[in-house]
Amino acid sequence: MVLDSAFSTVSHCQNQVTSCGLGLADNFAPAAAAAEVLAAARVEPRAYQRRMVVAALQMIAGRQRSSDGHLAPAAGRVLVESPVGSGKTVIGLAIASALQRATGCRVGWAAMRRNSLARVAAENATRHFNLDLQTISMFDKSPADVDLLVVDEVACGGTAQIERLHRKLHPRWTLGLAANSDPIKSCFDRVIRDAGVSQLIADGHLSPYRHYTLDEYTPAVVAKLLMEDPDRWGQSLAFFQRRQQGLACAGLLQEQGIACELLGTGAHRERQLDAFERGNVRILISTAAVPESIDCPELKTVFCRPAGRSSMLDMAGPVFNKSVGQPIKQVVQCRQAAWPMWKSIPADEQFVGVQGGWRSVVVNRQLAKIVAPSDPLRLASEFPRQDVFLGRERLRCANASRSVRF
Repeated sequence: MVLDSAFSTVSHCQNQVTSCGLGLADNFAPAAAAAEVLAAARVEPRAYQRRMVVAALQMIAGRQRSSDGHLAPAAGRVLVESPVGSGKTVIGLAIASALQRATGCRVGWAAMRRNSLARVAAENATRHFNLDLQTISMFDKSPADVDLLVVDEVACGGTAQIERLHRKLHPRWTLGLAANSDPIKSCFDRVIRDAGVSQLIADGHLSPYRHYTLDEYTPAVVAKLLMEDPDRWGQSLAFFQRRQQGLACAGLLQEQGIACELLGTGAHRERQLDAFERGNVRILISTAAVPESIDCPELKTVFCRPAGRSSMLDMAGPVFNKSVGQPIKQVVQCRQAAWPMWKSIPADEQFVGVQGGWRSVVVNRQLAKIVAPSDPLRLASEFPRQDVFLGRERLRCANASRSVRF
């Protein structure tokens, strides 16, 4: 992997920096340092955020004990994995602030998007972390040297830029922040995980969601849904495997005068993401995972192409951000999906596409004891009395004589 060569310089740099006197004192107490930083900041940290800050400081300081009770070696490269919307920025700022207080280290915060860097700088100021922070774009040609490099969006395709930054900056410590560690976890000494999406939804920190299953996933099918029922889907992200498929879907939507964008690259990509976040574009189409730093709480629906677990988490991640205007979010997949999201992240409601609408898969406690809850299609076929058919504008109950608005 590209990052391996970038990190190969770290051991040399650690020795070089240590000789200059930069290091954690023997009496450094990670839990106390974390508590001091979080108490001084304007933040009400969640329990899992506290745990992750302490764990990262323990790993960096060499205070973490392995399962056999022995102290593990100090880690120079630590990756924090936590879902989109879980507050990774607060975690990163707290870790960096504690290290800067203890060592006086120079801190650099790198990200792909300049909007992300602006949000970090604003959060550092408004939450009173008072971190002396240098923001670094992945595309900066001459960034200043740093001792601690925090890399946001580390799994979002910036490996070549990260390698270049490491060769230029020679940081002693590297802290990665990611919603999904699968693509890059081998590049770090330690990976910290705590609460997952399911737990954060249950605790009220992320939005619950409805799950829809299509028979097939094609540009025409996705475009037809978005054109026929815009109120149901709201602001949406749609993913395709190939650019030709994205162009086909965008063309069908634009023929009907629907504002949509096929995500590009470089500065144009940044402008498209900004327009989507401001609500000027209702539908964003992509052939790659959207950066996890996308800040669009009003995003209501993600249409996910068939994919495995890792790619699915990348695609669906931004939709779980909480919003007062959109309390229930939506994920759309097809039967061919290798990893149906409801298998590990329970949906608030599940629907299966049928001719002319949607069939609700209603699972109650009694049925759950009879049929495995991981097979909603079987539930729908074996218990037709539980079916609820959703048309374009109304909900029609199979055994009811009246209709109610949906």
